Amino acid sequence: MMIKNILFTTLIISCAAIAMAQDDMLDTFSREIADNAGNISSIHCSFVQTRSLSVLIDESKKTGTFYLVMPDKMLLSFDDGDMIKITGKRFELRNAGHVTISACITGNLNNLSKDFFIEPVASESSWSVSIVPRRDKATALISRITLVIDRKDMSLSSMTMEEPSGNLTTYNFFNKKFNTAIDAEIFD
Repeated sequence: MMIKNILFTTLIISCAAIAMAQDDMLDTFSREIADNAGNISSIHCSFVQTRSLSVLIDESKKTGTFYLVMPDKMLLSFDDGDMIKITGKRFELRNAGHVTISACITGNLNNLSKDFFIEPVASESSWSVSIVPRRDKATALISRITLVIDRKDMSLSSMTMEEPSGNLTTYNFFNKKFNTAIDAEIFD
């Protein structure tokens, strides 16, 4: 019985230590993001979206241009006319020229942690941030989002969204240009 109590106590202490280490890692990640946020006013780059469907062997690829204007404007403009646009608190998804989703959103990391488990893991050159929904509605659509962030400039290098069905969508960002003028009309 004594051995069980010792093992149980060790397990509790280990779990608490892991939770504290994860909190420290999240604090470190949040600090690095905040420290670099003032250095970037805009990002303009190319991207490739790769879709892997669990029922198909072949991947589908789409290319486009990514625009970000701080503090709250983002556009993924696909070469085929599709787009994902975020402006302020609006989210819009356009597929084949039709608006398919339009909703209110927030992009605050503190607010994000209320609805998602966030687990950042640091390497020397990047952060890998796993984001897992806490609520049933979200888990029906997304199992996990993984962000890879370059520690040199704290910009997004890739994002992978995993669906419960096993489908994966990955965005890889490259040819990044920082703090360049971006026409405000693209966000209208």
